This record gives sequence, structure tokens and C-alpha cells, in this order.
Amino acid sequence: MAENLAIDPIWETNNVFSANEIKRMQDSRFALGFIITSLSDYFNRDDLFEDYLMRFNDEFPEHERVKM
Repeated sequence: MAENLAIDPIWETNNVFSANEIKRMQDSRFALGFIITSLSDYFNRDDLFEDYLMRFNDEFPEHERVKM
């Protein structure tokens, strides 16, 4: 889901990420932060990234809940 959110044309249309940021996967990190925040609460930068990536690596049953 994060990959799909990161490649959404809205980011390119509005020049949100530079080519360098995309190459460094900052768009994907932003998408992950957005999804994790919608599932939990505000959090300190990368604190929850590993936990959520490990927990939902293979399946993401919360897809419909956080889908835009």
C-alpha cells in the first residue's frame, strides 16, 4: 500500500518530492509515516517504522481502513 501511495501522481503533479528524494525513497518513507499515523497516533519520526513493517510485511488487512 505504501508503494502505491508513493507512486500516486498527486506527488509529481504538485512537485512534492525532488528526483533525488524519490531516488532515496523519501516518498515511500512519507507514505509509510502517513499510513502508520492513521493506524496509531502521532509518533517520533522512525520509532514505529520497523514494528509496522515487520507486522504488516506480507499482508496488510487494514488496507481499506486507511485507503484514501
